[in-house]
Amino acid sequence: MRKLYEPQLNLDFFVKAKSKTIQEHEFKYERISEILDANPILLKIAGKKFSYDGKLKIGREGYTVEQALRSIILMRLEDFSYRDASVRIHFDYCFRKFCRLGDRPMMSFSELNKLDAQICPDTWGKIAQVLNQYAVSESLIEGDKLRTDTTVVESNVHYPTDSHLLWDVYRCSSKFIKAVRKFAPDIIGDIRAHQKTYKKIYFQINRDVGKKNKEAEIKDLYRRLISGTDKILFSAFHVAEGVKEQITNNPLSDDSLKLQVILSCYEPKMEPAQKIINQATRRVIQGEQVPNDEKVFSLFEPHTELLKRGKAGKPVEFGHMVLLHQVEGNYITGSQVFSKKPNENEQVDGILKNHEKLFNKLPAVFAADKGFYSNMDKIESLEEKIDVVAIGKKGRLTPEQKAREGSPKFKKACFFRAGIEGTISVLKRAFSMKRCLNKGFERFRSFVSSVIFVHNLRILSAL
Repeated sequence: MRKLYEPQLNLDFFVKAKSKTIQEHEFKYERISEILDANPILLKIAGKKFSYDGKLKIGREGYTVEQALRSIILMRLEDFSYRDASVRIHFDYCFRKFCRLGDRPMMSFSELNKLDAQICPDTWGKIAQVLNQYAVSESLIEGDKLRTDTTVVESNVHYPTDSHLLWDVYRCSSKFIKAVRKFAPDIIGDIRAHQKTYKKIYFQINRDVGKKNKEAEIKDLYRRLISGTDKILFSAFHVAEGVKEQITNNPLSDDSLKLQVILSCYEPKMEPAQKIINQATRRVIQGEQVPNDEKVFSLFEPHTELLKRGKAGKPVEFGHMVLLHQVEGNYITGSQVFSKKPNENEQVDGILKNHEKLFNKLPAVFAADKGFYSNMDKIESLEEKIDVVAIGKKGRLTPEQKAREGSPKFKKACFFRAGIEGTISVLKRAFSMKRCLNKGFERFRSFVSSVIFVHNLRILSAL
């Protein structure tokens, strides 16, 4: 099992900087370090997920849980990539001191990536709860005011046109067949992937789209691309079955082990690949309108959802909706990543329940936009327990409702609600939460949860 921390820290002989900017930078990390030291249970929670695989050559037991967790936190704080984090932490004294590396070299970027991937979303949730309870117990946050909003975090996908998705299927299937041919040519037989031919068809579709009097030609090109993609996918299915049979018959040979790795990379793409061909056939050839729930928007990130939120700059987004609830001081007390877009008005009870569980009381002010409005009966029931419920009504207002929304308390609460838009902007600009580069829905959730945890650490360090 990986050690939690080093009991004896190195002596600090580094000369303190006189620059005010550098002193502020050091103070920020010292304050965050104090918060982490005040919650040693964080190391135990994370330590249950960090495994030691024996690949680290530095020290008998490798890096400690504390060093790994602090490296991940610093990477999120500074918005570094894994490569940049490995280099910058190694050469920067302040960063090394925060990560408590001592005289050790920094771990490689690949090891940092593996350690980050080992922390699942539920673990980040438990870590966030510990920080919430610490902030409440130290009276760093209060629960008198609560605001909530939703935003979209994009997946790392290209714009999903039918031609591009079909080409993704074709090139991945042909790449799989080519990889298998190196180790098991007998399975491939006379299968050939005419990749250049279908790449030209894909490019021709992109050139002709939007041109007048080209509809018939584009439809014919799509027929050829769909037909070729269907054939290569059928061949890939046949090859996959042959690979599985060879692995079963001779599981310990070197070729079988390599084929198993190749198959494990391609096999998750088989089902979404078939769906991509079916949806392209229905939409382009048959002229059918395919519902968004039945579509696949990426071969590599099939969990991606299409979201229409009526934004002028970006009417369509591809990713997942994230719910945030925040108290005064810009501290985020809760978040949730949805696999499918929810009805926002159905989340109100859960938000208030989580707030009451944390603070043992309901807020005096609860503010949200009109998306969280369900009906006036619900608003009236909330106002029996909460002093100010600043959720605007959709549609035409009666004189009484106009007076309610025109009152000074309601307007002041609306100004408070607008503050969460600034927090969303900070998360996307300073912490790169605009787009998640991690693969898979679980790592997507982990990324969002880790960003919010690090954001809260930064807020507490400034108090």
